[in-house]
Amino acid sequence: MIDTPDDLLLLEAEHLARDLLLDADNTQRAVASLLYGWGPVIRASSGNYAPQSVTPFSQVLEVCRGMRRDARDWIGPGAPDPRLTRIRELFEDVASAPQAARDVPRRQNAVLQTCYLGRVA
Repeated sequence: MIDTPDDLLLLEAEHLARDLLLDADNTQRAVASLLYGWGPVIRASSGNYAPQSVTPFSQVLEVCRGMRRDARDWIGPGAPDPRLTRIRELFEDVASAPQAARDVPRRQNAVLQTCYLGRVA
């Protein structure tokens, strides 16, 4: 259900994640762009659960940090995938909404769903 501009932003993020999933590429460059774009998306996702210090993304963020550190040598450099960059921007926009908007379970669920789709890619 789309009730607010925040809902539209989350819908765009979900569509980008689905596009990412359907257009997955297994080249080293593509893998690097996904790896380097994933952590910032997870950090931005956590903002949608503020002021909670522990969120559903807390452990995932630690895993992302470890993967980036471990993979840097064998995967090489890479710019984040533009779709992941846009998803991060959308999540940051939604997280900057008043506190009441961030506490809506439906919106938090949309963030979880989008992150799941992006991760599967």
